[in-house]
Amino acid sequence: MADNKVAHLLYETAIRELENENEGTKNIETKAQRFVIFSGILFSVVASYFLGFFETFDKIYLIIFIISLIGLAVSIFFFTYTLKPYNVKYFDVKKLIIFAQGFDYDSLIKRLTGTFSDYINERRVINNRKVKFLDTGCIFFFTSLVVMVVGIFFFMFNF
Repeated sequence: MADNKVAHLLYETAIRELENENEGTKNIETKAQRFVIFSGILFSVVASYFLGFFETFDKIYLIIFIISLIGLAVSIFFFTYTLKPYNVKYFDVKKLIIFAQGFDYDSLIKRLTGTFSDYINERRVINNRKVKFLDTGCIFFFTSLVVMVVGIFFFMFNF
């Protein structure tokens, strides 16, 4: 009886962890989408402003704005790469039903817990990879913002 409770507890824990990993994937991708939109708008505004006054800028301002545009472009690349879909194993319900017919409830719970555990680990690896791309994109994004603000500051006060 205690073995059944432990198996059921592990099964419930695995289901919660699976839901947490799927929710984490959604959150990561939502953040990446927002950054893509914002940095795309910022890129287009800066590029159009830069092209409008191309001849009037000193070389130092041109270099600063080009560096910030390159940083924004690289950040957009990393944010977009964060949204890349990965091949994830999904459960085929028909196969699962056929598979389940040969086992009693307790054995099935134990086997499903192991399957969920493998799936959770796979999702966790994918989410960690996505977070690395998101973090790298944020580094480029905020660095290009700092460079842009410094360039605007120098331009306004003509240092």
